[in-house]
Amino acid sequence: MNSFGFKSFVDFTNPLTIKLFLSYLSKVNDTYTNVILFLLSKNQLPSNPAITLDIDETVLSSISMESGEGIWLCDYLEWDRKQIFFPALPKVKEFLTLCKTLGITIFFITGRPSSMLDFTVQNFDEVGFLPLVGNDIKERIYMFDGTERSHHIVRAFKEQKRKEISDKGYNILMNIGDQVSDTGKYNKYTVLLENPYYTI
Repeated sequence: MNSFGFKSFVDFTNPLTIKLFLSYLSKVNDTYTNVILFLLSKNQLPSNPAITLDIDETVLSSISMESGEGIWLCDYLEWDRKQIFFPALPKVKEFLTLCKTLGITIFFITGRPSSMLDFTVQNFDEVGFLPLVGNDIKERIYMFDGTERSHHIVRAFKEQKRKEISDKGYNILMNIGDQVSDTGKYNKYTVLLENPYYTI
């Protein structure tokens, strides 16, 4: 059980699952380190550069509340009601700090429903993201309210939102996520983080 009274998908009493979890965090750390080095190597960025990101298992770690089938062990409203805030993944704050320094606008495109918008921004504040992404971040979080959550449907939703961002005049330099549904068109580069715990 985790501190919120729910069974955690990561059994921190089991050495094997601890080893897997630490390996997973190390790979996330390495991926963001490579992204940071890539951005630093760019001599010139396009005009109005932007990066789009997923949220869960991309910038925040919510696996303690999910099953191996991608089913959350308590519903979204419970997260909000119990103020269950999730930690930032390794290197994400350093990555967001660099984006702010370089003038890259951050957008989030997530499978979370719009009813979680305020809660999500609160979580960002809790982990120190708000000074890095801007207090107007609510306007740059796109949330999914569809009833069917297959990866085809979610992928089409996220692709459409990237198109909308591009149509506003932003050049999406990179799209970062942890699911196949995070991939698609309207961005120059795609970074797919490893997620050994669930697929959508």
